[in-house]
Amino acid sequence: MIYHSDPLRSPSLTNTPSLRSWGLTRAPPELVEELRNVLHAGLATAKPEKEVDVIFGGEDSRPLFVQNGILNGKALEVLRPMHEEWAGVPLKGATAYGLRAYRNSSSLQMHIDKSGTHIISCILHVDHSEDSEPWPIVIEDFQGNTNEVVLKSGDMLFYESSKCIHGRPRNFTGSWYSSLFVHYHPTSKSPIIARFTNSPSVFGDNMLSPPHDPGLWPLTCVPFCAHFPFSVAD
Repeated sequence: MIYHSDPLRSPSLTNTPSLRSWGLTRAPPELVEELRNVLHAGLATAKPEKEVDVIFGGEDSRPLFVQNGILNGKALEVLRPMHEEWAGVPLKGATAYGLRAYRNSSSLQMHIDKSGTHIISCILHVDHSEDSEPWPIVIEDFQGNTNEVVLKSGDMLFYESSKCIHGRPRNFTGSWYSSLFVHYHPTSKSPIIARFTNSPSVFGDNMLSPPHDPGLWPLTCVPFCAHFPFSVAD
């Protein structure tokens, strides 16, 4: 079963069906087991991931990256029908990225993904170390509500990643926490599809930083997304 957030009919797209910003379901068990096996086999020799602008922490907390090319391609195809069911439109696979293994004290700042390809996405939580504390993903829905979702191994969070501000702003506590990130985009530019690609966001594709108001936290735009300061009490 797929669980949805509250829907919103966008004021600028009144002729389109109600939209849902995020949803939660379970990934196919066979695929999750394959991903877990690759993860556990590769953790011991995994190298640090290339620098990502929105991942914060020291050098010792930089995420590890477990190479998973062939299985990622399989995941992109196997999961596509589930994303199409949730979105209600035909989709084309853009990328399946991972396996990323966050490490102790790392955090993921609030951000949105690039709008060209990361339209309908999911985070598939593969597994985490036994000493991991719950580490919620924070996601803002289309009504402006801030939601915290704690994922179990095998959980799959659907979301419109180029519209919904999301991240894990609290520091992670544990040895490692690994997920696969899967992204799709609609196969057509029809009016029905436009409801996903015509974002009400004020951030254009040129990603220029807006003028800074000294009384506000700064918004920083980076090559693949915009990320937002987010303060969370410990």
